[in-house]
Amino acid sequence: MAMQSDLNKKASYEMLDGQQVNLGPSHIVCPEAYFTPQLLGCDQPGVHRVIHDCLLGLDTFYNSAVGQSVVLVGGSTQFRGFARRLRSELNMLAGSVLPRLQVIDLANRDQSGWLGGKILANLNSFEQVRVSRSEYEKVGARIVHWKCR
Repeated sequence: MAMQSDLNKKASYEMLDGQQVNLGPSHIVCPEAYFTPQLLGCDQPGVHRVIHDCLLGLDTFYNSAVGQSVVLVGGSTQFRGFARRLRSELNMLAGSVLPRLQVIDLANRDQSGWLGGKILANLNSFEQVRVSRSEYEKVGARIVHWKCR
């Protein structure tokens, strides 16, 4: 949870057009909801708990290869201190059950989803799993499961 002293902090950001935007406590409280969704009235676990539970569910073979790194993608992961907080929360949860986790926060992670989509669309195998609009309208959401087995 955000410390009370943090809630009094203000932040100022300069936009690409040079406009200055001043923020009050929202720049602390909004990112906190990722870790404490109960602040928004959601009865769901925080992002750190979801990641931890997913890693625990990995087969032992994959756990050693995949489960040691968490790569942050998406613009919301760029909140100030998000990577540091996630790293701390995950390592507290991991204890001796999981190896010490590395949280990787790439500089261009706000564009990573688009980049991944572009790479996927350019693969020769993509044509086999691509779902056309007419296929989706004819079969419905099940088509995704049929094509992406």
